[in-house]
Amino acid sequence: MNASTGELNPVHTYQNCTPHWFPDSARLVFSYRPVAQEKNANNGLGWSYLYMSDGDGKNAGLVYGEDGVHIYGNMVSPDGRYVVFTRSVLEDGDPHHMGSPMAVMRLRDAPTIGGASPALRKSEPQDKRGVLLPLPKGWKPHWGLPKFS
Repeated sequence: MNASTGELNPVHTYQNCTPHWFPDSARLVFSYRPVAQEKNANNGLGWSYLYMSDGDGKNAGLVYGEDGVHIYGNMVSPDGRYVVFTRSVLEDGDPHHMGSPMAVMRLRDAPTIGGASPALRKSEPQDKRGVLLPLPKGWKPHWGLPKFS
């Protein structure tokens, strides 16, 4: 939204959630379910992937995707070099409050596609084959700065 005029500028208009700003306040990262993807056997809706774009919605692109999981919660590191995110196997994140596996990825490795992911690889042929650091189950990824005494 333009703070001066109140004019709305949606970044994407279909199936997005959990947006967070980069530290530079010029770009954002968000969960997105592309319109034209194949339906999956789990819920018939397709999978949610992690995307980033400029604040005006331009230059949008895949950060991480993997058929078989929904990428929802996310946050970029304070230095803008990494992203932490959830990798839920259930639709709607964590409906039973059990936590979702999480991972950390270097943003310079975007776009990265995990697993076999044949449906995603058809629509996103660019894959830098980045490495994920798997983390235990959690609810809301967040970066914190350590306190030293």
